[in-house]
Amino acid sequence: MTSFSEIQNSKECPFCGNKRIKVYSGSLSILRCLSCGLLFKIISQSRSDSAKLYKNAWSDACSHKNETGGTNLELARIYLRKLILFLGKKDLAGLKILDFGAGRGDMLMALSELGADIYGIEPYGYAYLKSKSFKVFRQIEEIPKGLSFDAIITTDVIEHIPSPWDIISELYNLLNTDGWLYIATPNSNSLNARIFKSHWREFYNPSHFYFFNSGCIEAIFIKLGIVERKRLYWFIKYNDNFLQNLMHFVLKFFKLDGELRYILRKI
Repeated sequence: MTSFSEIQNSKECPFCGNKRIKVYSGSLSILRCLSCGLLFKIISQSRSDSAKLYKNAWSDACSHKNETGGTNLELARIYLRKLILFLGKKDLAGLKILDFGAGRGDMLMALSELGADIYGIEPYGYAYLKSKSFKVFRQIEEIPKGLSFDAIITTDVIEHIPSPWDIISELYNLLNTDGWLYIATPNSNSLNARIFKSHWREFYNPSHFYFFNSGCIEAIFIKLGIVERKRLYWFIKYNDNFLQNLMHFVLKFFKLDGELRYILRKI
């Protein structure tokens, strides 16, 4: 797995190894690979600094949602309704489902409401989730040998991980045959990202290290040998503002929405 120091000192793309790298934002130390299109930060903080950031956040989990998870219960319910509609199901009864990066447990709760047998992985919020009686692990390595899943969900997590392609591979390998992996991450080719460029808000989250467009994330799936994959275009009504909802619909139509959503099937 690629370490923080390896990324920091790298003169090449940490994913594809291409040496044609361009400075995207000097002030934020963000580089762009001219081959695969991956945007990534020159990571100046160490593993211990990163751990400190999350530990401080979890001391007051609800006040630091950027670090402890921004998906609240209502959003989790909306996302799952969209998922089960896509899957042609009424619920998730009987499915063993893992939430990777479970945060404060809202997605786990929403999954439980739909009948799933739920598990979570959350390194810094482990004690918090255990106190709520969730079945949870700190790391993938803690999952007992032989335990596999019908589905895995990871929402706005891979941009926080030093080597997200390795994690995607490990999660995919934990799936049962015909299982599915749902991945969501900010879209670096969204209209907001295009307009604001180096001032795009996702760049300013100190725990974000990678920024994906559809091209580079699909290149990751291809390299991992994941054949069955589909990008999901969801219209989500976040409020009752007609103009905002119309804008969201238009962005979805032109594939410029703010979130990349994919479902990967294991065959």
